[in-house]
Amino acid sequence: MVSEIFCVQTDDSWWIDSGASRHVCKDLCLFKTFKEDDNGEVLYMENDSMAKVLGVGQVELLLSSGKSLVLKDVLYAPKLIRNLVSGVILNRLGFKLVFESDKFILSEGGVFVGLGYLCNNVFKVSVINDVKDSVYVVNRDS
Repeated sequence: MVSEIFCVQTDDSWWIDSGASRHVCKDLCLFKTFKEDDNGEVLYMENDSMAKVLGVGQVELLLSSGKSLVLKDVLYAPKLIRNLVSGVILNRLGFKLVFESDKFILSEGGVFVGLGYLCNNVFKVSVINDVKDSVYVVNRDS
């Protein structure tokens, strides 16, 4: 008998991207609502790579502050390396992002909403991860 164990872990991290025109998520499991839409839309990244968009929906981030941030019209692109929060969209919705001392503060109408920290030259949103770990055990009888 041979036993194999495979551990799969999703990365629920979210990153602020001041150049992104849309919120983008790479993990279908993080969507609260989702509509499949394979209309051929493609995202173009700064490094000249592309990622196909397979749908759109809503994602709710539970921030370390205890507050939630609901992202609407989030694109689903599973080939992406990171989940991205568009700083441009947050700004248009009335949120304020202040970057200082290797961290950022997110507020709305003068009220603190959340924060994040610089990590590998990118600002990571401080969220409470609902870590999705799975263990698969496969048994084969010889």
